[in-house]
Amino acid sequence: MKSNKLIWTILWITVCLEGTRIFAHDEYRLYRRPPAKSVLVIIYMAARNDLSLYAEAHIRQLLNLGASDRVKLFVHLDLQKSDEPLVTKNFFVEKDKLLPVGSDSPMDSGKKETLINAASMAYEQFPADEVVLVLSNHGTGTLEPMVAPSIRQWELWHVDERSGKIDLDQSIGYIDRFSPGEGSYNEPKGICFDDSTGHYLTTKDLTDAIEHISQQVIHKKFSIIACDACLMSGIEIFTGLHPFANFFVASQEVELGLGYQYDHIVEPLVRNKICCGEELARHFVQAYREYYSPKIDFYTHAAIDLSYAQALETNIDSLALCLSYGLTHQKQRSVKEAIRLSRHKKHCIRFNEPTYLDLGSLYANLLINVDICTLKGENTDVFKQELTAILHEGLTIIKKAVKANEVGNKHEHASGISIYFPEFLIHKSYKTNSFAQRTHWLAFLQEFVTSQ
Repeated sequence: MKSNKLIWTILWITVCLEGTRIFAHDEYRLYRRPPAKSVLVIIYMAARNDLSLYAEAHIRQLLNLGASDRVKLFVHLDLQKSDEPLVTKNFFVEKDKLLPVGSDSPMDSGKKETLINAASMAYEQFPADEVVLVLSNHGTGTLEPMVAPSIRQWELWHVDERSGKIDLDQSIGYIDRFSPGEGSYNEPKGICFDDSTGHYLTTKDLTDAIEHISQQVIHKKFSIIACDACLMSGIEIFTGLHPFANFFVASQEVELGLGYQYDHIVEPLVRNKICCGEELARHFVQAYREYYSPKIDFYTHAAIDLSYAQALETNIDSLALCLSYGLTHQKQRSVKEAIRLSRHKKHCIRFNEPTYLDLGSLYANLLINVDICTLKGENTDVFKQELTAILHEGLTIIKKAVKANEVGNKHEHASGISIYFPEFLIHKSYKTNSFAQRTHWLAFLQEFVTSQ
């Protein structure tokens, strides 16, 4: 493949030329911030796994587009090709050229220090008014199974002979594919897998890194954090980011290894057709639909306004307390049955990991089934009124928070936000999740799975 050889030739020649080395000192700063509002897009490309073959295409897309005086594109790349040494590169992408920054020493994409270092390096060179972070890799969403190297993602798909589109194999749950037994590594997955070390960013690692960069490096909120990875649009992932970012963009469902079409997601920004912030977040979602709607029917992508994250978390906490009360005081398993019907696969939208339920779908189903609930004593009407009010409030918050949402036919009416809700067994990693610890959702789940 001549085009692939060309891109890597450009990359290696550019990096190896001593005269092009750029250091992080102010006198060697590569860019000066322009008078107009500037934007730095940081793409953290963790490709030291089976996604390495797509990294070349992504960089080529960016090279064809280039940047502008106002908008700069920075890539951190961790890579390992078969029988070749580990590669870590940091560079800005201009039209048809890569401008390297910093050391070539191999780093670990599964360590939060690597993400912090990459963002610091990029911002020191181009201290922009607005900063966008794109995390490009595998993801397991809220759960963090103890596992061996990355799943061979082609095992997830097959081609539907009737439609010609790629379809999902749902005979095995996503997390079960990762950890059918004990993994060979001692650390759990989350996002940004590095198969050379077995390290991964957990939800806590990601939050800690984002917090550090926001408060200690860029001294402001990220404009957008986008996850080009599977299953990351969970309430448990993004609510902890609201003090450090304005918008969160991610998929509820698994993604193809193709990932983003990188030139398309940033082209309008580079060409000054749109602004950063909500407009760019909406464009990410629209570009995702345009790229994937001809290929698959199970795509999802949403842009979430994190200013509503705290209100939604509080609402879910209230729902958990209300449902727990109902389970404790229910008559003839009526509340348990209402919840069971509401989360059942025939009624509630769920994804390749079947314990990830669409939050809006769950709320809507609970509203339908609230009349089933009967409590002991004379509290039934009060319980129903309170539960109904909480559900209506939650649906209103979801509608306000999700600024853009695109879904394929397979997940029609999905809201853009997922929540973990198992039926029989709670995954041990969920008990360490910050959202689960801050709210009563975990306590409700424990009562639900054990209640008669």
